[in-house]
Amino acid sequence: MAWKKLLYLAQPYPDNYTDPCFLSQIKRNTTVAKYSYWHLVDHFSLIVLHLATIVLVELTFIGIYDRGWDPVVPVVIAAAGVLVGMVAWDRVTGQQTASFAQNSPKPKVDQWTTLRSALVVVLIVLVLSPVLKSLTRSTSSDSIWALSLILCLFNMLCHDYAMDPHSAPYRPILSTNLSLSNALVLASRLSSSLHVFCFVVFAAVINILVPLYDVGIRRRNPASPLHNIVLFVFCSAVFVATTYLFGPGLVLVWLVTMAGIALMLPAYFLWVQQYKNELQGPWDPAKPIIHRQD
Repeated sequence: MAWKKLLYLAQPYPDNYTDPCFLSQIKRNTTVAKYSYWHLVDHFSLIVLHLATIVLVELTFIGIYDRGWDPVVPVVIAAAGVLVGMVAWDRVTGQQTASFAQNSPKPKVDQWTTLRSALVVVLIVLVLSPVLKSLTRSTSSDSIWALSLILCLFNMLCHDYAMDPHSAPYRPILSTNLSLSNALVLASRLSSSLHVFCFVVFAAVINILVPLYDVGIRRRNPASPLHNIVLFVFCSAVFVATTYLFGPGLVLVWLVTMAGIALMLPAYFLWVQQYKNELQGPWDPAKPIIHRQD
């Protein structure tokens, strides 16, 4: 009687018997996905962009708080970027075609709805600016800087970096709350309500709208170079702001760090893949194959 891997059959073999053919069906690394280097570089650039947005907000605060920058200038630049981004979004996602624009005014209605919602948020921030200015009046500045650093670190760790278009929707709830909390904490150290209002609006655009915009472009049209343009713009902005505030020394540190994340980590990931050793044999639970008939 040939041995069978069926425990409910009475077979003339001892309980610890192992048949020579038991391991004939063993499989190695059947679920390992193969990646290309540049595909991984594109995905790791999400980390670079998120770090760039966080650093840019911090640099802008330093410029306003310590160097006397005009707070209106960053807001104007951010507002212009939002308008340009809306136009580019329509072009890339194919929402504004000639025939559709003539037959249906829906895209314009959606844009106006979004604009009205944004204006409501801006007005709320404007009304609350005097309150936010005195939010941490009894707290020392050293405590505020330490709290801001902790919020930024947790923001980096808790952000949603997933890029699978078939996965769950992109909902960076925790990192968004951390970004907003950091902006409010820093804004409370500024000298006037105008400074608070401008900085909070600028931080909301950079830390909240930009990640949503970038992920939306990547998921809707991965072949579009627009997300690379967004990455280049923000890395360049950090480069210029760091050079103006601290000189070329920290710029070199920034460039080396971002190059390491975008170029070295994908190479390290591919190198580590060769050591993956996943075995799947007849002892693993079977996966049922269900044929759905819709």
